[in-house]
Formats: sequence, structure tokens, C-alpha cells
Amino acid sequence: MRKSIILILAAVALASCADKWQLNGKIDGSADETVIVQNSNNGMWWILDSAKTDSEGRFTISHAPAGHPDIYRLVYGTNVVYFPIDSVETITLNASKANFANDYAFSGSPDAEAMMEVDRKIYAAVAKSSAAEAAVDSLLKRDLSQTIVANPASLTAYYIITRQISGNQIFRSDNRRDLSIIGAVANAFSEQRSNDPRTKYLTELYLSNKKAMSTGKVVYADESPLIEINLRDENGKEQSLKDLASKGNVVVLNFTTYEAEESPIFNIELNKAYERFHPQGLEIYQVAVDVDDYTWRQSAVNLPWITVRNPQAGGAQNLLNYNVQAIPTTFIINRKGELVKRVDDIKNLQAEIAKVM
Repeated sequence: MRKSIILILAAVALASCADKWQLNGKIDGSADETVIVQNSNNGMWWILDSAKTDSEGRFTISHAPAGHPDIYRLVYGTNVVYFPIDSVETITLNASKANFANDYAFSGSPDAEAMMEVDRKIYAAVAKSSAAEAAVDSLLKRDLSQTIVANPASLTAYYIITRQISGNQIFRSDNRRDLSIIGAVANAFSEQRSNDPRTKYLTELYLSNKKAMSTGKVVYADESPLIEINLRDENGKEQSLKDLASKGNVVVLNFTTYEAEESPIFNIELNKAYERFHPQGLEIYQVAVDVDDYTWRQSAVNLPWITVRNPQAGGAQNLLNYNVQAIPTTFIINRKGELVKRVDDIKNLQAEIAKVM
């Protein structure tokens, strides 16, 4: 009887494991340190699970699948690496604490290995020049385009077309050639992943930009009425741009990323303007396009103005509405709630604000 019970318990344990995906990791030089796996909901990252490394740097995290293929990320200290999960596969990660971001390797999943290779190519392009130059590197885009075309219905293809380098999209929906690549992915998802929650986002992204290009009616924010942005701040409270602008204030609308190296310097200049003009009715509505929710929250909590985060999934329309082609992008809204100026040089911001105060 005892043997039968043991066999039943073992069978239950195996069945339980079989119903979950698993990440087995080893980080050389790490011991008793926390690793976190995060999942995304509409572009907002949240903690799914965590584990402690043992004395040899090993850890295991397993979880029930999402019901559809999905992208996850592993957070170790300030480092983040992304990996896809199709259903119930087992993935192995090998890395070193000393050089985690540039010396990690996934195995056990062709999709995880493909996504890893994408990031290696991006990191190599950044190392050769800069983040801004890498985002428009024609050789990098050609290489990544070939990866997309080889399997446009893959999670890797979706990852590439939504991938940013310091806030700059590699594949931009306002570029005809890039849009054709995005369209290929949207079409493949519609045909092969009709129930995937990303399919609707991809389809809307492609069709809205295709329509704008075919009619020639590309909206430039300097020439358009104020378009609503309603996003949540770091405390989870909804912040309406139109409501803020309707109170007779001068409003600076800024699209930025806190992940960029130049972000602290840019925010120092914003703060100078805020301290000078806030007593006279200046408000700042800052939209962060950061992929990393943790980095955004850590920065946003220390800023005196309104800070919201644009979701990666579904947030493209906000950028399209204001023709945001590069980060940072800054506008001034006058006391009547009219968008009156795009400010290309942050050094000119105070002078431009003074004109409408």
C-alpha cells in the first residue's frame, strides 16, 4: 500500500510539472540573490514569480502557461533579459554575475534562442555607435527584417517590431518601408494567431498608419487640436491631459524615456522651467514610453509634475496622434487649451513658455 501511495504521489507531481513551463538558471558568481520573472499586461510589467539563487547560483522558476504564447522577462539586479514561452517547455539560462547583460545564453527553446540573438545584434550595434544611431542602423534593420520575414507569425517577429532602443523604435509605423514589415507581421498574426491578444493591436497599428499614408493626411501636432491622453500615473490614478489643459494653465506635454542616458539632464532642464513658471500656472504632463515599469516608477516618484506611462501594447495611437518620431518630443499648450508650439531644443523651452504665460 505504501509503495502505491508513493507511486501515486510521484505521478501527481510529474503531472503538475508537465502542466507548467520551467526556467532553470545558473548565474556564476551569484549566491542567495533574488531573480524575478515578470509578465506584461497591456504593456505594464508585473511580478509573476521570484526565486533565490543557491550557493552555486542556481535557481528554478515554474508557472502555469498564460493560455497563449507570451513574452516574459527575467530581472536580476538592474539587468533585464526577455524570453518567450509557447506552452509548457523548459528553458535553461546560463549567465555570469560580472557581465550578465552581455554574457547570458538561453537554450532548450528555439524561440528563446532566436530572441536572444536579436538582442545580441542590437547590443552590438549600440556598442559600435550609440543608442540613437543604432535605432536607424540600416544594416541592423536589414538583418532584423530577414529574421521577421523568415517567420512573421513568431513572438520574435512581434518582439522586433515593438523593440525600442532608448525610447526610439527600430521599426517605425510612420515609415513606409517599416510599415510594410509591420503589415507582414500583422497579417501573419491575423491568419495564424487570431486569438492572440496582440493581433488586434498589430492590425490597428498597421491599418491606421496605412490609411494616413494613403490619404496623405499625416497629422502634425503643431497644426492639430489637442487630442486626449488619459493614462495612469505611478500611483495608478488616471490623469487626463484635456482636464489639465482646461483649467487655464500653460501645459508642457513631453514624451520621454527614463531609460535613456540623457534623461536626467533633460529632466533637469524641465525642472528649471517648472520651478520658474509653476507659480504662474505652468504644469507638466510627461508621458514615458519606457518598457521597464520598475525604472519608470523609480524615476517618476521623485518628480514634482504629472508623470504617466504609455503602454507598449495599445499605446501606439498616442504617439501617432502627436506624430512622435523621436524621443524626447515636447509641446506647449496655451491657457486656452490649444497646442501652439513644438519645442525641438530643450534649451529654448523657457523662452517659448514665457511667450504664452
